[in-house]
Amino acid sequence: MQSQVSRRARVPFGPRGYGFVLVAGLLAAGTGMGERLGAQAQTVPGFSAKSVTLPKPTKGWAGFSVLPDGGLVAFEGKSLVQLDPSSGKVVKTLARLTSPVWGSAVLVGPSGKFVYFGESSTGGIYVYSLANKSLRKASTIVFNYAFAFNPLEGERFLYVSAKPRSGALTDVIRLDLATGFQDRIVEVQGFSGPLVFDEQGNLYLAPAPSKFGAKGAGRLLRYTPLQVRSAIGPRTLTEKEGFLFAKGYDNALAMVRDGQGTFYLSDASSKTSNLFEIGRAGGGSGAHNVYKPSGLTVSALAFAKGSQPFERFGRKGSKLYIHLTNFFSKYELLTLEPMRPSLAVSPSPSPAPDTKLQFTVQGAKGAKVAVWLLGTGYSPERPYAPLGVRGLRFPSFGISLFQPFLTVVGGVDASGKASLNLKAPSQRGILWTTQALLGPIQGLPGGEQPSPWVTSEPLTVRVK
Repeated sequence: MQSQVSRRARVPFGPRGYGFVLVAGLLAAGTGMGERLGAQAQTVPGFSAKSVTLPKPTKGWAGFSVLPDGGLVAFEGKSLVQLDPSSGKVVKTLARLTSPVWGSAVLVGPSGKFVYFGESSTGGIYVYSLANKSLRKASTIVFNYAFAFNPLEGERFLYVSAKPRSGALTDVIRLDLATGFQDRIVEVQGFSGPLVFDEQGNLYLAPAPSKFGAKGAGRLLRYTPLQVRSAIGPRTLTEKEGFLFAKGYDNALAMVRDGQGTFYLSDASSKTSNLFEIGRAGGGSGAHNVYKPSGLTVSALAFAKGSQPFERFGRKGSKLYIHLTNFFSKYELLTLEPMRPSLAVSPSPSPAPDTKLQFTVQGAKGAKVAVWLLGTGYSPERPYAPLGVRGLRFPSFGISLFQPFLTVVGGVDASGKASLNLKAPSQRGILWTTQALLGPIQGLPGGEQPSPWVTSEPLTVRVK
């Protein structure tokens, strides 16, 4: 049975106040935010996902990176190509190698003028000029795996995660793209894994465990800018000198970091694969699963242009591109997007005077309380605070109110659904915005300690 809370209030929509009969309550049934992909693949609440099929590569799709125009660039074993992320189709071929090889990494440089890609068959590292449409071989690093640029050094030096020596050792090599000189910066136990730099120049490295498939043996190491600078030259940093930023997962195949400090990693072992996130504080218990494919492995990650910060229940338009594969016959490109709880009104957002309205919000699974906000001239959104090279962070939830408003508190059912019933005012032309503040939802990692409250999409109603 539907439980309801009734109240009468005078709400000043515009220059005068109008009386409303407000009834907030629960509705049974509903669905969560996660869109199911296949029999078992699924996302967590706060994200939506859809996939397209990629063409069969010559050897295998190796890495993805985003071009200045928003397209994807990837290497498929012989050709460097541009992909349409919405369809997965090849838009054009940028460059070709003479012989097929197993690709390793693809990265668009900070200037947006060059594409860097590597292969592990012979260890070649190549530079493609988008302006001149020219290709050159920059160097050879045996079993190169992943690339990154240090924001404190520009685009001359490419940092390469590789395993050029025998034994269970992996290196981070600083490659001078002008001269080809190679300088070993870090040496750790294990096999090659992804690496990224943050805005301050901290280096994060996720080497693969020495024993592949070992449960919980993965770790994420951090080296400070001062440490990285001290290793330029004859000195090499060891694993003991690194800070253990996070642990507890199996093996990271790919890793990206958004502008607010959240890491997204592919956790892959011999039996399972999933995408998970780690907040700015790191640690072991801070990892939260985001997406789990069915029968496929998450092998490459890339943020769409303008998608940082990227967070659960976050702003519309942010996208994370994910390559899914079984490494021999199936190749998919998944687009993961933040998805806020949806808000709808029936019978219409343009009702006649005195019409009974029902607002319904869905997709707030895990929330217990719905705070309904009705008013004009306000924006109940999470504020964005740009911090320059320190990236972006989300402070606690904030509401900026410019005119009087009405607040009604109700409940949320187990499926993440809630409703609000009210009567439209008698006067024509009245305009107001309705939005639901929902929470508390736990397990929302982010750059800073995030608010456990999220907002629905706003909805504007105008009386005919």
